[in-house]
Amino acid sequence: MTAVSAPAPPVDREWDRLVTVTGFGLPVLVLAVVPAVQYPFWQWTALALATPVATWGAWPIYRDVLADLRRGTVGAEAPAALAAAVAFAWSVWALLFGGAGAATHAHPLELLAPPSTGTAQIYLEVTVLLVLAALALRRFVPATAPTGRRTWAGRWCAPATLCLAGAAAGFWTGADLGGNAVTAGLAVLAVAAPLAVDLAAPVAAAAALRRADELDVRLDASADAAAGAVDVVVLGRSLLCSPPAVGSVALVSGTGELDALAVAAALAAHSPLPQASALLGGATFPPSIAEVAVDGSGTVRASTGARSITLGRPDALDLAVPVELGAPDLVVAWDGQVRAGFTVAAQRHPDAVDAVGALRALGLTPVLLTSATDAEAQELAAGLDIELVLPAAEEAGKVEVVRRLRADGHGVVVVAGPGAAHAAAADLPVTVGGSGTSGLGIPTGTPRAAATVVRLARRLSGVTEGSLAVAFGAALVGLPVAAAGLLHPLLAAGLGPAVTAFVVLNGLRLRGTR
Repeated sequence: MTAVSAPAPPVDREWDRLVTVTGFGLPVLVLAVVPAVQYPFWQWTALALATPVATWGAWPIYRDVLADLRRGTVGAEAPAALAAAVAFAWSVWALLFGGAGAATHAHPLELLAPPSTGTAQIYLEVTVLLVLAALALRRFVPATAPTGRRTWAGRWCAPATLCLAGAAAGFWTGADLGGNAVTAGLAVLAVAAPLAVDLAAPVAAAAALRRADELDVRLDASADAAAGAVDVVVLGRSLLCSPPAVGSVALVSGTGELDALAVAAALAAHSPLPQASALLGGATFPPSIAEVAVDGSGTVRASTGARSITLGRPDALDLAVPVELGAPDLVVAWDGQVRAGFTVAAQRHPDAVDAVGALRALGLTPVLLTSATDAEAQELAAGLDIELVLPAAEEAGKVEVVRRLRADGHGVVVVAGPGAAHAAAADLPVTVGGSGTSGLGIPTGTPRAAATVVRLARRLSGVTEGSLAVAFGAALVGLPVAAAGLLHPLLAAGLGPAVTAFVVLNGLRLRGTR
């Protein structure tokens, strides 16, 4: 028998490239910053080691920057790519033609820009540091960072940096100080590479979305601003009650139970009524429906092609309910006659008290807005520390309540089932169950998750603002100093990655949200 070999594990080329570049680059950094180890012609050793870093190591960066330019955009890696290329090219020129290749050439460790010494300055260590930082960023920062989260400043920061670098180099060249021109232009590019301003929002959003997956909640990264401004939370039975279940099914004579359940399941998928979710699993193969319409009372009407069908509460239909159906919570009708009734049982969830308390702890004032009767609403709200109870509210009335709260200056978050019209009218909708693509979402039967997802959205807003503040501050201080020719390119090349590291680590704090 021939043995079957296991498939080879995938090759992590980014990691291999980073390790190789680190091996070649670290000796260059040591030679450049430790004068005591600078033996005669040490700079040629540094050039030999830096060449694969600046060419093979940086090739993915150059390739992606060129691809962005062909698409008419300037990506976040453009300053790093240009700075690495300029530093290496200038160093080669200085070694060959500028006098930096002499046996006695010294390269002291300096924080401020060196005085103009013609063309005898080399910056191979700047190339190494920038390439290492860019490759590390590619390897460790999530590749799924949503590009739509880029701020306007992030989109314009790279082009502005390139323009400032060109202006600084042009000014010093015009002042007949060519050495200062290279130093200033290179320092401007290096201080902005990698581009922390461009990464602040996407990195935080990627970390928050990953944490949302771990917590089994849905987070729309664009909802963070609204989450920080809400102060009222509108609750309903979809959050505070356990998932509803069908208690009993009553049928009109001649109606099959399987037929009634299939029709009810098809319509329940479009119903905003909390009780309707109990009918969703009632049939394995519900019929296909078209021309779906939902009115203000939550009644769903549609067509199967052969007949018109309806699902809703008995008091919301203009049809007589047969006596033999008793007092159902929901009824299904077709061809102008009520055919079946369903009683739906839903008890208050054991975690409802903790859920409301957690929302209170976030500074939110809870309001219970429900279509239940006054007695049912008061029973549901008992012991929940709810500020206001509004029972017997139709869908149009719920929308009006939310609009009035917003008109009074409140930021409103609505926690409701899929398709609820009053949730769409809120500043921040939180969908219980379903698979919406906007706002926030939590699974059915997890009331404490409502506070969790709002807290995560708020933290995303705070972390993003903090990262942007640090990145902006570093840019506003570092760029003018670099353009003035006062900042050494090596210090600039360390400052840019340091700020970016802060942005990344600050974003990763979202992974600890509970």
